[in-house]
Parts: sequence; C-alpha cells; structure tokens
Amino acid sequence: MSELFISKVAVSNVIYCADKFYTYLIPKNLLKSVVPGKRVLVPFGLYNAKKQAMVYDVSPLKNDETICKLKSIIAVLDTEPLLSVEMLNLSICMKNWYFCTLYDAIKCMIPSGLNFKVEHSYILNPEHENIKFDFDDIQKKILLYLKENGNIVSEKLLNNEFGSKLKRNIDVLIEKKIILKEEKILRLANELKQKIFKINDNFNLSQESFTLKQRSVIDLLLDNNDGLSIKEIKYFTGVGET
Repeated sequence: MSELFISKVAVSNVIYCADKFYTYLIPKNLLKSVVPGKRVLVPFGLYNAKKQAMVYDVSPLKNDETICKLKSIIAVLDTEPLLSVEMLNLSICMKNWYFCTLYDAIKCMIPSGLNFKVEHSYILNPEHENIKFDFDDIQKKILLYLKENGNIVSEKLLNNEFGSKLKRNIDVLIEKKIILKEEKILRLANELKQKIFKINDNFNLSQESFTLKQRSVIDLLLDNNDGLSIKEIKYFTGVGET
C-alpha cells in the first residue's frame, strides 16, 4: 500500500468555539499541489458543505485505521502559496491575542482580489415526479418557484422568497433527492478592478478655471503620470467624489 498523506487546515466561517485545526486526507492527484500557505476546498460538517480552508501542515498518515474517518480535500484554490510559514505562525498568535478564528486572522494577510466564494444553487430533479412524497404547503411553493424560474434558482433568491422557512424544507427535499444542490467556486474578480484617472493629454488646462479643490486634484495627477485611483486621490487631496 502506497504512503498516504494528510493535511492540517484552518476552515473558514466556523464559530470561535469550534475553531481548531481539522485533518483531511490528500488525494493522490493533489499531493504535489497541497502545501502550507495555499487555500483548499474541503467538505465540512454534517452536510459536507464546501468551505475554503488554509493549509498549515502536510504529513504522512501514521495510522491507516483512521482513513475511514477522514474526509478528503476536494480542490486546491491557489497555484502558489499565499502565506509563508512565518505568517501562518503569526495567525496562530493573532487568534490568541485577539480572540478571533484562525481564518479571520488569515484573511487579514491575504491580498485583496484573491478571494473566492462558494455560490449555492438548487435544481429541480428531472425525475422528481417519480418520487413519492407527501409535500406540505411550503415545499409545494418551493417546487412551484423552481419550475417558474427554469428549474434552477440561487440560494440567495430562495432565501429572499421564503426566508426562515427555507432551510428546514429545502433540507427535506434534498434528502429525498427531489431537489439537487449545486455548488460553484467563484473568484471575486471585481476586487481587482478599479478606475485609474489621468490628465487628458489633449486638454488645455490654461484655458479653464478651477476651484481650489479641483486644482489640487489636477496638480496631483500632473505629478503622477501613470494615474491614480479614486481612493488615492481622495486620500492625498481630501476631496469627495462629487
């Protein structure tokens, strides 16, 4: 039997009292990719919800009898480590100093624009009519809502429509395989986008009159030929966006 490896990870969005290192089995096809400082996707909790986790350690599995108790890493989210070993150790200290979770400490050190989110959608099983089940009124409304919206609806829209009544009923429908749950990993690319402002080379500044605040912005941009973001302009000049 070939040697198996496990990873010790910190899982995102756990409550403080449940925050600890969790151990996952590393699939053979991901072994070279799972290293400390990278984020991975793991199944977590009773319903195996997909959650982000940060890898802290990789080591050989010493007791083969524990294999059946371990869940496996689903995917690796980063091509290169985001955090060094020193930064990972710092996050442990931050947890103790500031009474935050490990992943909350980690998020403070991850550059903006490199975040992911898991988007949940619910799909009406094409075979649902062959499944015998006594639906209550809310469950009937959920099924009707799915049919009226192309048989697939995001969790956000369903929450807006059914509120606190959704979770209990949707869990029953998933258990009976009447509704299927789909999870997608989305990169929050919008964090990377920002407008950069520069002076138009064809604009004749000498023929226009400006207020003191407008002049301060122009002078700042003239000193920065590559342009500045609105955040930088506001910071250096104190002007508003309007």
